[in-house]
Amino acid sequence: MKQQHLFLFLIISMHLAGIIGLQTSWQWLFQWFTPFHILAMAGILLWPHRADRRYLAAAGAVALATWLIEAIGVNTGLIFGAYTYGHTLGIQLAGTPLLIGVNWVLLSFAIGHLLGNIPEHPLVKAALAATLMVGTDVLIEPVAMAFDLWDWQDGNIPHQNYLGWWMVSFVLFAGLFQWVRFPRNVYAAWILIAQILFFLTLGSLL
Repeated sequence: MKQQHLFLFLIISMHLAGIIGLQTSWQWLFQWFTPFHILAMAGILLWPHRADRRYLAAAGAVALATWLIEAIGVNTGLIFGAYTYGHTLGIQLAGTPLLIGVNWVLLSFAIGHLLGNIPEHPLVKAALAATLMVGTDVLIEPVAMAFDLWDWQDGNIPHQNYLGWWMVSFVLFAGLFQWVRFPRNVYAAWILIAQILFFLTLGSLL
């Protein structure tokens, strides 16, 4: 129980600190801390399932597959549109942050835990989950551009981005809901709500 309280405290406090810190003259420090924030949230989300090899294998596969998709996308413009990554997400390979796959794991597995056990056909659940992913991305995009996570050509977010997000997410969830068991995870809802409030608040302050 102490561990659960600690993790919930970290989820709330780290998102709140980010909202406040990114509005101060110390903004650069909080941008620098972004990769550690993503790793911490992913670690908290996955921690209760650390003994489930299939679950962890699926997380690794999602991280690798989505990094490859992002690398193809950023170098060709064919999937999401014409965009480039900034420096906030850390170390890059082929113009693509190594952590972007971890961020996909964070969002998709949090949503997977929320929707994975509802009594619907896996493809219906995949469609719902993909729609929630796109809704989250709508909140992320303006904040991402403002704080050097990534930027779009001419500063315009193309409709192709949201269509690409939905299609990639749908295929991703269709596989996950067939392959992975998503047991109850007390941190999933907290992380997703914290993420939504984080980007919603920062977006309103831009």
